[in-house]
Amino acid sequence: MAWQQTSGFDPDPELSEILTKIWELDQNKCYPGTDYEIDLQGFVKSARCVTQDKAAETLFIWMDEEKVFERPTFKAFKALLDNYELECGEAEEVTNEEKKENQDGGHL
Repeated sequence: MAWQQTSGFDPDPELSEILTKIWELDQNKCYPGTDYEIDLQGFVKSARCVTQDKAAETLFIWMDEEKVFERPTFKAFKALLDNYELECGEAEEVTNEEKKENQDGGHL
């Protein structure tokens, strides 16, 4: 499904140019139809008015996880996900492996 402009949306040309350049330079990007497929199921006009997810289905119809998560950026990000305590007030114990993951992730 292609992006459609809705009334009231006025894209910033400078920001669009910057984001397009970042997209073009990304060597690890995923492509719809090749690496994944999503089901947008509609849209919301404001994140402030959303109290719950109203989508009937999941966002991703499918994703080639094996292919995607072997790419350096995604692999490093996935390794970082378990490095943090989810509960506020819980002391974190940072292992040597986590320190290395943090260092490697900072260079992507």
